[in-house]
Amino acid sequence: MLKIVSLSWSVVWGANFMIEMSVEYKNIVEKIFDTLKALEAQGELVITSTVPQSIARTIFHAAIEDWLKELDVGHEPMECTMPYLLDQTCSELSHRFAIDSVRAREIINAYYSQWCKTRSIKEIAEIYWHETPSEMAKRAYWSVVMKKPDNRNLDYLEWRKQC
Repeated sequence: MLKIVSLSWSVVWGANFMIEMSVEYKNIVEKIFDTLKALEAQGELVITSTVPQSIARTIFHAAIEDWLKELDVGHEPMECTMPYLLDQTCSELSHRFAIDSVRAREIINAYYSQWCKTRSIKEIAEIYWHETPSEMAKRAYWSVVMKKPDNRNLDYLEWRKQC
């Protein structure tokens, strides 16, 4: 299970905590994307997305989720889902706020690093599952980009209504 999860993110701990997309994940998503482009060139489908790479990521995640269900590995530790959750949050942040994926990863990395100082990875995973990647993307933007306190006060709730 951990090997599969590492396809989506590799977590490097140290003085400069960072999250990077792993080479394997990038290669798989790139292959899916290349296949989609080839099918489009053959007239088999039309890609109308402004971020067509997100289609390849979505296909990859859907396939992995179905494969894991077939393997009946539904009892993995909650923290093993963080790579998936961070990837989904990054995609949501990029899409919702029209931010390029590199900057979105930087924002999510900074926000996740803040949380790691006060919570366990298991606690963070539980919160991400409860709040959803969409909500966590908003919270990350509020906290990191807008430099506001991550306390979900009334200012945050009013701002969130506009998103």
